[in-house]
Amino acid sequence: MKKYLVSIIVPVYNVERYIEQCIKSLCSQTYDNIEIVLVDDGSSDNSGFICDDYSRKDSRIKVIHKKNEGVSKARKKGLEKSIGEYIAFVDSDDYVENNYIEELINRIINKNVDVVCCNCIDEGIGGQPNICILKEEILENLEEKIQNYYNGMRFAYVIWGKLFKREIIEKIEFYNQRYTEDTHMMLKVFEISKDVVLIPYRGYHYRAQEGSAMAKAKLIDVYRDTLITIKYLNILCYKLDIKYYNKANKRMLDTIYGAVLSNCERNDWQKEINISDYLEYMPKKISVAEIKKILLIKMYRINKNITSWIIRLIKRK
Repeated sequence: MKKYLVSIIVPVYNVERYIEQCIKSLCSQTYDNIEIVLVDDGSSDNSGFICDDYSRKDSRIKVIHKKNEGVSKARKKGLEKSIGEYIAFVDSDDYVENNYIEELINRIINKNVDVVCCNCIDEGIGGQPNICILKEEILENLEEKIQNYYNGMRFAYVIWGKLFKREIIEKIEFYNQRYTEDTHMMLKVFEISKDVVLIPYRGYHYRAQEGSAMAKAKLIDVYRDTLITIKYLNILCYKLDIKYYNKANKRMLDTIYGAVLSNCERNDWQKEINISDYLEYMPKKISVAEIKKILLIKMYRINKNITSWIIRLIKRK
Protein backbone atom coordinates (compact mmCIF):
# COMPACT_ATOMS: atom_id res chain seq x y z
CA MET A 1 0.00 0.00 0.00
CA LYS A 2 1.23 3.47 -0.88
CA LYS A 3 2.42 5.46 2.10
CA TYR A 4 0.52 8.72 1.82
CA LEU A 5 1.92 11.81 3.52
CA VAL A 6 -0.16 12.92 6.51
CA SER A 7 0.09 16.51 7.72
CA ILE A 8 -0.59 16.99 11.43
CA ILE A 9 -1.46 20.61 12.18
CA VAL A 10 -1.07 21.84 15.75
CA PRO A 11 -2.13 25.38 16.75
CA VAL A 12 0.03 26.43 19.72
CA TYR A 13 -0.72 29.13 22.26
CA ASN A 14 0.72 29.40 25.79
CA VAL A 15 0.88 25.67 26.49
CA GLU A 16 4.45 25.28 27.73
CA ARG A 17 3.16 22.87 30.38
CA TYR A 18 1.76 20.42 27.80
CA ILE A 19 3.35 21.03 24.41
CA GLU A 20 6.28 18.62 24.88
CA GLN A 21 3.96 15.70 25.61
CA CYS A 22 1.97 16.59 22.50
CA ILE A 23 5.03 16.80 20.23
CA LYS A 24 6.59 13.62 21.62
CA SER A 25 3.40 11.66 20.96
CA LEU A 26 3.41 12.85 17.35
CA CYS A 27 7.10 12.18 16.75
CA SER A 28 6.71 8.60 18.03
CA GLN A 29 3.97 7.60 15.57
CA THR A 30 4.24 4.09 14.13
CA TYR A 31 3.17 5.57 10.78
CA ASP A 32 6.23 7.67 10.02
CA ASN A 33 5.35 9.37 6.72
CA ILE A 34 4.13 12.50 8.46
CA GLU A 35 4.87 16.18 8.71
CA ILE A 36 4.13 18.02 11.94
CA VAL A 37 3.17 21.66 11.45
CA LEU A 38 3.39 23.63 14.70
CA VAL A 39 1.78 27.06 14.45
CA ASP A 40 2.84 29.30 17.32
CA ASP A 41 -0.01 31.78 17.58
CA GLY A 42 1.91 34.56 19.33
CA SER A 43 2.58 32.69 22.57
CA SER A 44 3.86 34.82 25.45
CA ASP A 45 5.38 31.86 27.33
CA ASN A 46 8.07 29.40 26.21
CA SER A 47 5.84 27.42 23.85
CA GLY A 48 7.42 28.86 20.70
CA PHE A 49 10.96 28.16 21.92
CA ILE A 50 10.03 24.56 22.75
CA CYS A 51 8.61 24.11 19.24
CA ASP A 52 11.81 25.48 17.69
CA ASP A 53 13.92 23.16 19.82
CA TYR A 54 12.03 20.07 18.65
CA SER A 55 12.18 21.17 15.01
CA ARG A 56 15.99 21.06 15.23
CA LYS A 57 15.77 17.46 16.44
CA ASP A 58 13.24 16.13 13.91
CA SER A 59 13.23 17.21 10.26
CA ARG A 60 9.54 16.31 9.95
CA ILE A 61 8.62 19.29 12.14
CA LYS A 62 7.83 22.70 10.66
CA VAL A 63 7.36 25.69 12.95
CA ILE A 64 5.43 28.80 12.00
CA HIS A 65 5.43 31.88 14.22
CA LYS A 66 2.63 34.40 13.80
CA LYS A 67 0.82 37.08 15.74
CA ASN A 68 -2.06 35.98 17.95
CA GLU A 69 -5.29 35.75 15.93
CA GLY A 70 -7.01 32.72 17.40
CA VAL A 71 -7.10 29.01 16.77
CA SER A 72 -9.03 29.11 13.48
CA LYS A 73 -6.52 31.36 11.75
CA ALA A 74 -3.65 29.33 13.20
CA ARG A 75 -5.13 26.14 11.73
CA LYS A 76 -5.69 27.87 8.40
CA LYS A 77 -2.07 29.02 8.29
CA GLY A 78 -0.90 25.51 9.11
CA LEU A 79 -3.01 24.07 6.30
CA GLU A 80 -1.57 26.59 3.85
CA LYS A 81 1.97 25.56 4.76
CA SER A 82 1.29 21.81 4.76
CA ILE A 83 1.69 19.47 1.78
CA GLY A 84 0.15 16.20 3.00
CA GLU A 85 -2.53 14.31 1.10
CA TYR A 86 -4.35 13.71 4.39
CA ILE A 87 -4.85 16.21 7.21
CA ALA A 88 -5.16 15.75 10.97
CA PHE A 89 -5.60 18.45 13.61
CA VAL A 90 -4.29 18.03 17.15
CA ASP A 91 -4.68 20.62 19.89
CA SER A 92 -1.41 21.53 21.59
CA ASP A 93 -2.53 20.59 25.09
CA ASP A 94 -3.66 17.14 23.92
CA TYR A 95 -1.73 14.06 22.86
CA VAL A 96 -2.33 10.87 20.90
CA GLU A 97 -1.52 7.17 21.08
CA ASN A 98 1.56 5.99 19.18
CA ASN A 99 -0.53 4.17 16.57
CA TYR A 100 -3.05 6.99 16.17
CA ILE A 101 -2.21 8.01 12.59
CA GLU A 102 -1.70 4.40 11.49
CA GLU A 103 -5.17 3.40 12.72
CA LEU A 104 -6.85 6.35 11.04
CA ILE A 105 -4.99 6.22 7.71
CA ASN A 106 -5.64 2.49 7.35
CA ARG A 107 -9.38 2.99 7.87
CA ILE A 108 -9.74 5.98 5.59
CA ILE A 109 -7.92 4.21 2.74
CA ASN A 110 -9.36 0.73 3.16
CA LYS A 111 -12.91 2.06 3.47
CA ASN A 112 -12.36 4.69 0.75
CA VAL A 113 -14.08 7.43 2.76
CA ASP A 114 -13.50 11.17 3.13
CA VAL A 115 -13.28 11.35 6.93
CA VAL A 116 -12.54 8.96 9.79
CA CYS A 117 -13.50 9.73 13.38
CA CYS A 118 -12.39 7.91 16.56
CA ASN A 119 -13.18 7.96 20.28
CA CYS A 120 -11.23 10.10 22.73
CA ILE A 121 -10.03 9.81 26.30
CA ASP A 122 -10.95 12.80 28.47
CA GLU A 123 -7.96 13.64 30.65
CA GLY A 124 -10.11 16.10 32.57
CA ILE A 125 -12.09 13.32 34.25
CA GLY A 126 -9.25 11.09 35.36
CA GLY A 127 -8.35 9.70 31.97
CA GLN A 128 -11.72 8.09 31.43
CA PRO A 129 -12.67 7.16 27.85
CA ASN A 130 -15.43 9.21 26.32
CA ILE A 131 -17.07 6.37 24.43
CA CYS A 132 -19.28 7.94 21.82
CA ILE A 133 -18.60 5.34 19.15
CA LEU A 134 -19.57 1.82 20.18
CA LYS A 135 -19.04 0.06 16.86
CA GLU A 136 -17.56 0.76 13.48
CA GLU A 137 -20.06 2.22 11.05
CA ILE A 138 -20.17 4.31 7.91
CA LEU A 139 -22.39 7.39 7.68
CA GLU A 140 -23.38 7.67 4.05
CA ASN A 141 -25.70 10.68 3.95
CA LEU A 142 -26.34 13.99 5.65
CA GLU A 143 -29.38 12.74 7.57
CA GLU A 144 -27.31 10.02 9.25
CA LYS A 145 -24.70 12.59 10.21
CA ILE A 146 -27.24 15.00 11.70
CA GLN A 147 -28.97 12.14 13.53
CA ASN A 148 -25.55 11.23 14.89
CA TYR A 149 -25.31 14.74 16.37
CA TYR A 150 -28.71 14.60 18.05
CA ASN A 151 -27.96 11.17 19.47
CA GLY A 152 -25.26 12.74 21.61
CA MET A 153 -22.19 12.00 19.46
CA ARG A 154 -20.88 15.48 20.18
CA PHE A 155 -17.21 14.54 19.85
CA ALA A 156 -17.95 13.96 16.19
CA TYR A 157 -18.32 17.74 15.99
CA VAL A 158 -14.85 18.78 17.03
CA ILE A 159 -12.09 18.95 14.46
CA TRP A 160 -9.58 16.84 16.39
CA GLY A 161 -9.78 13.05 16.71
CA LYS A 162 -10.19 12.75 12.94
CA LEU A 163 -8.36 12.33 9.67
CA PHE A 164 -9.52 14.14 6.53
CA LYS A 165 -8.82 13.89 2.84
CA ARG A 166 -7.06 17.12 1.97
CA GLU A 167 -9.53 17.92 -0.82
CA ILE A 168 -12.35 17.97 1.76
CA ILE A 169 -10.72 20.22 4.33
CA GLU A 170 -9.52 22.65 1.65
CA LYS A 171 -13.15 23.35 0.72
CA ILE A 172 -14.02 24.39 4.26
CA GLU A 173 -13.94 27.96 5.45
CA PHE A 174 -12.10 28.51 8.72
CA TYR A 175 -14.83 30.52 10.37
CA ASN A 176 -13.91 33.64 12.29
CA GLN A 177 -15.56 32.46 15.50
CA ARG A 178 -13.73 32.25 18.78
CA TYR A 179 -16.10 29.60 20.12
CA THR A 180 -17.99 26.72 18.46
CA GLU A 181 -15.82 27.07 15.33
CA ASP A 182 -15.14 23.32 15.38
CA THR A 183 -18.83 22.42 15.27
CA HIS A 184 -19.49 24.90 12.46
CA MET A 185 -16.62 23.49 10.42
CA MET A 186 -17.61 19.88 11.01
CA LEU A 187 -21.20 20.55 9.96
CA LYS A 188 -19.82 21.87 6.69
CA VAL A 189 -17.49 18.87 6.37
CA PHE A 190 -20.39 16.49 6.87
CA GLU A 191 -22.48 18.38 4.34
CA ILE A 192 -19.93 18.18 1.50
CA SER A 193 -18.29 14.83 2.29
CA LYS A 194 -19.58 11.57 0.92
CA ASP A 195 -18.91 8.82 3.45
CA VAL A 196 -17.63 9.19 7.02
CA VAL A 197 -16.44 6.19 9.02
CA LEU A 198 -16.74 6.07 12.82
CA ILE A 199 -14.36 3.70 14.61
CA PRO A 200 -14.40 2.67 18.30
CA TYR A 201 -10.60 3.03 18.55
CA ARG A 202 -9.57 5.24 21.51
CA GLY A 203 -6.56 7.12 20.26
CA TYR A 204 -6.94 10.79 21.15
CA HIS A 205 -6.34 12.20 24.64
CA TYR A 206 -8.28 15.40 25.22
CA ARG A 207 -7.47 17.88 27.97
CA ALA A 208 -9.58 20.95 28.85
CA GLN A 209 -7.37 23.58 30.46
CA GLU A 210 -8.62 25.83 33.21
CA GLY A 211 -7.16 28.76 31.32
CA SER A 212 -8.57 27.77 27.94
CA ALA A 213 -10.45 30.24 25.76
CA MET A 214 -13.77 28.65 26.65
CA ALA A 215 -13.02 28.71 30.35
CA LYS A 216 -12.25 32.44 30.21
CA ALA A 217 -15.07 33.31 27.85
CA LYS A 218 -17.86 35.74 28.49
CA LEU A 219 -21.07 33.79 28.25
CA ILE A 220 -22.56 36.34 25.89
CA ASP A 221 -19.72 35.82 23.40
CA VAL A 222 -20.11 32.05 23.55
CA TYR A 223 -23.84 32.36 22.92
CA ARG A 224 -23.37 34.68 19.98
CA ASP A 225 -20.97 32.27 18.28
CA THR A 226 -23.25 29.37 19.16
CA LEU A 227 -26.14 31.09 17.42
CA ILE A 228 -24.14 31.45 14.22
CA THR A 229 -23.41 27.73 14.28
CA ILE A 230 -26.99 26.78 15.14
CA LYS A 231 -28.25 28.94 12.30
CA TYR A 232 -26.25 26.79 9.90
CA LEU A 233 -27.44 23.61 11.61
CA ASN A 234 -30.99 24.88 11.23
CA ILE A 235 -30.49 25.32 7.49
CA LEU A 236 -29.23 21.76 7.17
CA CYS A 237 -32.13 20.40 9.23
CA TYR A 238 -34.65 22.26 7.12
CA LYS A 239 -33.32 20.44 4.06
CA LEU A 240 -33.90 17.09 5.73
CA ASP A 241 -36.99 16.65 7.82
CA ILE A 242 -39.21 18.62 10.18
CA LYS A 243 -38.28 16.41 13.16
CA TYR A 244 -34.67 17.61 12.99
CA TYR A 245 -35.79 21.12 12.17
CA ASN A 246 -37.87 21.33 15.35
CA LYS A 247 -34.96 20.06 17.45
CA ALA A 248 -32.71 22.73 15.97
CA ASN A 249 -35.30 25.38 16.75
CA LYS A 250 -35.51 24.27 20.37
CA ARG A 251 -31.74 24.51 20.68
CA MET A 252 -31.93 27.98 19.14
CA LEU A 253 -34.48 29.13 21.71
CA ASP A 254 -32.45 27.69 24.57
CA THR A 255 -29.40 29.56 23.31
CA ILE A 256 -31.25 32.86 23.00
CA TYR A 257 -32.62 32.40 26.51
CA GLY A 258 -29.16 31.63 27.85
CA ALA A 259 -27.70 34.71 26.19
CA VAL A 260 -30.32 36.98 27.72
CA LEU A 261 -30.00 35.33 31.11
CA SER A 262 -26.21 35.58 31.22
CA ASN A 263 -26.38 39.31 30.58
CA CYS A 264 -29.09 39.86 33.16
CA GLU A 265 -26.96 38.11 35.75
CA ARG A 266 -24.07 40.44 34.95
CA ASN A 267 -26.35 43.53 34.91
CA ASP A 268 -25.10 44.66 31.51
CA TRP A 269 -27.84 43.22 29.30
CA GLN A 270 -28.99 46.67 28.17
CA LYS A 271 -25.71 47.56 26.51
CA GLU A 272 -24.61 44.07 25.46
CA ILE A 273 -27.61 42.37 23.98
CA ASN A 274 -29.87 43.20 21.07
CA ILE A 275 -32.47 40.49 20.85
CA SER A 276 -33.12 41.34 17.20
CA ASP A 277 -29.65 40.05 16.40
CA TYR A 278 -30.66 36.67 17.74
CA LEU A 279 -34.16 36.56 16.30
CA GLU A 280 -32.81 36.95 12.77
CA TYR A 281 -31.37 33.45 13.06
CA MET A 282 -34.73 31.92 13.79
CA PRO A 283 -36.61 30.15 10.99
CA LYS A 284 -39.64 31.74 9.37
CA LYS A 285 -41.91 28.87 10.37
CA ILE A 286 -41.79 29.94 14.02
CA SER A 287 -43.41 33.31 14.61
CA VAL A 288 -41.37 36.01 16.26
CA ALA A 289 -44.30 36.71 18.59
CA GLU A 290 -44.19 33.13 19.83
CA ILE A 291 -40.47 33.33 20.48
CA LYS A 292 -40.83 36.58 22.40
CA LYS A 293 -43.63 35.22 24.57
CA ILE A 294 -41.51 32.21 25.51
CA LEU A 295 -38.66 34.52 26.46
CA LEU A 296 -40.99 36.75 28.47
CA ILE A 297 -42.27 33.87 30.58
CA LYS A 298 -38.77 32.53 31.23
CA MET A 299 -37.15 35.87 31.94
CA TYR A 300 -39.91 37.26 34.15
CA ARG A 301 -39.43 34.30 36.48
CA ILE A 302 -35.71 35.00 36.71
CA ASN A 303 -35.50 38.77 36.89
CA LYS A 304 -38.54 41.04 37.20
CA ASN A 305 -36.37 44.13 36.71
CA ILE A 306 -36.25 43.54 32.96
CA THR A 307 -40.02 43.27 32.60
CA SER A 308 -40.35 46.68 30.92
CA TRP A 309 -37.64 45.76 28.41
CA ILE A 310 -39.34 42.45 27.62
CA ILE A 311 -42.68 44.21 27.10
CA ARG A 312 -41.07 46.63 24.65
CA LEU A 313 -39.53 43.62 22.92
CA ILE A 314 -42.90 41.95 22.48
CA LYS A 315 -44.43 45.10 21.03
CA ARG A 316 -41.81 45.34 18.30
CA LYS A 317 -42.96 44.42 14.83
